Amino acid sequence: MSGSKVYQRIIIAILFGCMLLFAACGKKDTSTIQQAEAQKQFYLKSEELPVTDLVSPYSNMVVLGKAYYTVAGQSTESTSLCVGSTEEPGKIQQFVLPEGMLPQAITMTKDADKVACLAQKDGGYYLTDYIVATGDMTCISIEDAEVDGSAVMSMGKTSDNNTIIVTQKKLYLLDSEGKCKQSFACPGLQFTGGTVTTNDTLYITYKSEDGSTVCLAKLDKELKKLCTLQGAGHLVSKGDNDVYFYDSANLYHLDVQKNESTICLAFADYDIVSSQILDFHVNEDGSIGLISWDRTTKMQYLTLSENVGQAEAKDEKQVIRMLGLWEKSLQGHYGELVAAFNKSNDKYRVEIDAIEPEGRTTDELKQLIHARLLGSECPDILVVTDYKDLPFYENKGVLLDLIPYIDAEGGIAIEDYQEQILQCFQRDGSLYGMPVTYSVETLGGSGAVLGEAPGWTVDEFLHWLEAHPQAKAWDGLSKTNILQYCLAGGIEGFVDVENDKAAFDSDEFKRLLSRVKELQTDTNTYYDSWHRDMTSDEVRLEVLYCDSFEYLLSTYQSLYGSDFVYKGYPSHNGEPVYLLSMSCLSIPANSSCPEGAFAFWEYIMTYEARGEGDTKFHTQKQAFEQSLTNAQKDETVVLNGEQLKLEEEDVEKIISMLAQASPDTAQFRQIRNIVLEEADGFFSGNRDVNATCDVIQNRVQLYLDEN
Repeated sequence: MSGSKVYQRIIIAILFGCMLLFAACGKKDTSTIQQAEAQKQFYLKSEELPVTDLVSPYSNMVVLGKAYYTVAGQSTESTSLCVGSTEEPGKIQQFVLPEGMLPQAITMTKDADKVACLAQKDGGYYLTDYIVATGDMTCISIEDAEVDGSAVMSMGKTSDNNTIIVTQKKLYLLDSEGKCKQSFACPGLQFTGGTVTTNDTLYITYKSEDGSTVCLAKLDKELKKLCTLQGAGHLVSKGDNDVYFYDSANLYHLDVQKNESTICLAFADYDIVSSQILDFHVNEDGSIGLISWDRTTKMQYLTLSENVGQAEAKDEKQVIRMLGLWEKSLQGHYGELVAAFNKSNDKYRVEIDAIEPEGRTTDELKQLIHARLLGSECPDILVVTDYKDLPFYENKGVLLDLIPYIDAEGGIAIEDYQEQILQCFQRDGSLYGMPVTYSVETLGGSGAVLGEAPGWTVDEFLHWLEAHPQAKAWDGLSKTNILQYCLAGGIEGFVDVENDKAAFDSDEFKRLLSRVKELQTDTNTYYDSWHRDMTSDEVRLEVLYCDSFEYLLSTYQSLYGSDFVYKGYPSHNGEPVYLLSMSCLSIPANSSCPEGAFAFWEYIMTYEARGEGDTKFHTQKQAFEQSLTNAQKDETVVLNGEQLKLEEEDVEKIISMLAQASPDTAQFRQIRNIVLEEADGFFSGNRDVNATCDVIQNRVQLYLDEN
């Protein structure tokens, strides 16, 4: 693997860790749906709906035209269904379930004559049908299906009154009498949603084995994977072959026959925050109805139609342009925050602009962005994809110092942010950027296999590989990968940055290269089966790009338990090396509206709504503590029907790792790339160790002299 490819893989991890948009760190999936841009122009109309004791946004909700159906209230002891109408917001009808039954999930029949409800009573599960026209209810018990109501992801009804229940672990097909006709185990990590079309075709979504992507499958005697999707897997169907889904940035229409999706609407264009959507419905006339809730005392019913006469007048706002790499990544990472800001701010509106990096080197991208910062199309906000590149822009004098704005506005206090993160962005009392969250890159695995104590020397790491030739890694233990891990924590042993001296022609480095070349390791990659096929007797080395407590809990603690050790990259002194990884937001010096840019920057850094259920590693101390609190709640992570919770021992390990995380530099990154690129020739047998080290030494020394 060349140095540039290694850098590209790391950059993707830096960007958005485990986001659904970049599966397997750049590994392509040929079944991914083809996308086209939106062809329609929608117009927005909003109506307020009350949040009452009966109608709670926390409850399961179904929207159908002007009507919405939900479980009553927030209490786990709720025993009734409620029906409301957007045409009469204050009028709520309540229908009590049979005595002692607790509703778990609801759905609608396609002809909208019934509301089906999965209910629990005395450890058993029942199906109730509420007849819309009469208000009557019927009730049958579920047989031959071990349904876990707390893990139900979606329900559906067919035209012959069969019921589909999708739980995290299994999919159940029940006949009209509640008997289980068929069940299917999830082919991946867990099911996430499902929908039934008008011709009774069932489409299901599930997370892949490693949890990195959401897959769409069709049920036809067996589950057949069709493609991968963006988003979390929320599906709505209309017609025979039309399926709708959304991610954090867009609502999509998928033509399953053509395997092609179209962006119906970009949420940012209508100030819609996807995480606030409770449910949506596509009406017969093509209009879209959504119910959203922004955690206030009001819900909103939003109608998006092509009829301009129904549209609300939009206020003119000053546009703040945000520039970064990869449009999909920017929309996925910042789309919700942009929409929330645009919705809440009366003066400014943020629009996302992107540069697609394909076919360009890192240096070419930096020069291209630099030219934009100097020209007439200078953005107001710059997303610096890799914080290690921030000094490049600082030294060019193209970024604003944020301290004067922070002092003037008073909405942010620097001391409220983690010092080890601040140190990466402060220069001589100035602050040129700041990340909202951060990630950590390192190695880990079973303490029984790697050793319970964190940290190892490069020699100890190589000795472990020599003693465990059967060891596996998700990305494969190729010689290039192994050398990369050695350099991630041990490069300072061969470079004296202060004196601009390299030592890659030393006997020590020659021994390192030769030793890596002689290793007999498993170079296979396990992108599609890493966690699914794990067995207790396997020796594994986990390569971690971790950005949240939930990720560590669901991906590693759930598999290894308290035996998991955050071992660290190997180093010369044996101390564990955990490298910080993050992007940041900066304001260009030539911004046409620095006040508006800072308003958004401040909003991003203090956005309170992200705290609910969020477990990411936040730079703000209070938000970080809230993330930890969220991760320790029993209901935060449900995996395969089981609730996972961080124990105190797990917390101590994670906090210790994060406290020791250290910054990387663009200089070390470039030197590693040079070493890895030239080492390929030695590993493949095209050059001996002396010639290889001479070339590396000359290239690195030249780089140090010029930089």
